Amino acid sequence: MFTRTQTCYGELTDSTNQTPAGTSPVQATFNTTGLTHGCTKVNNGFTVQVSGVYSVNITGQVSKTGGGQSNNTVDVWLVKNGVAVAGSGVRNVVVEIGDNKVVYSDNIIHMSAGDSVKVYLSVDAGNVGAGLYAYAPAGEASIPSIMLTLFRIA
Repeated sequence: MFTRTQTCYGELTDSTNQTPAGTSPVQATFNTTGLTHGCTKVNNGFTVQVSGVYSVNITGQVSKTGGGQSNNTVDVWLVKNGVAVAGSGVRNVVVEIGDNKVVYSDNIIHMSAGDSVKVYLSVDAGNVGAGLYAYAPAGEASIPSIMLTLFRIA
């Protein structure tokens, strides 16, 4: 059983649209920090203070505002200590303008105290408005463009 000092969890979300201008990978940004304990938001990611095995999840809303009817891909993946986490990448294809889809990546990784995780994204065509989109439907909960959550599980 974990003690309070061993517990680590956190949530980051973003309420803005993130549409890369080019095809090079860019780091996702987060403007809201949810409940956290045992980890700290650092440079739009998390740095953990407790070593262990973690469940790290990425959820994003993808769409595009241009590019006509051509298919555009949006890739999202996890980076630990500056290195892409193998098998963490997810891709969704946005078929037409206004097409809304979800990307989700569920990862189990070992992290040592001081390790950090961040999220990166890329698109296959710049300047077509492909990327991560936030929504604020009237009378409903807001929908962040991206969420990063982590939980220490062992």
